[in-house]
This record gives sequence, structure tokens and C-alpha cells, in this order.
Amino acid sequence: HLLAYFSMTFWFLHLAYNRWLVVSLFIIMGLVIEILQSLTGYRYFEWMDLLANTVGVLIACAVFLLAGLRLKFLLVK
Repeated sequence: HLLAYFSMTFWFLHLAYNRWLVVSLFIIMGLVIEILQSLTGYRYFEWMDLLANTVGVLIACAVFLLAGLRLKFLLVK
């Protein structure tokens, strides 16, 4: 879960104009998928899955922001 959400979020952060919208939508998507799974009768809502999804999104956001700051620092010199 963490790696999948990290990868998707990191990819879309490069494509999107509104990056906070991307982060919010991926967190909401993880929640909605967990809720839909609980409605099937044979899958369950898993808090740890939701946590892993959210952590993946937040790590992608942090890596994206830190990489951008690092790149700006290197280009200034």
C-alpha cells in the first residue's frame, strides 16, 4: 500500500498544478476504497491499510518538496 500510494502521488505531483489537491485526493481515495471494501461482505475496512496509504502519500509529498528545494539550491549557485 505504502509503495503504491507513494508512486502514484509522486507521479501526479509532477503533473498537477495544484499539488495540495493531489495530496488531498489520494488520501480521500484511500479512505473511499477502504469504505467500499467494507461494503462487499468479503473484504474489510483496515485501519492499517488506510494508514499505509496516507503515509505513502505524505512521504511522496515530502520527497517531492525536498527534491524541489534541493534542485533550487543547486541551480542558484
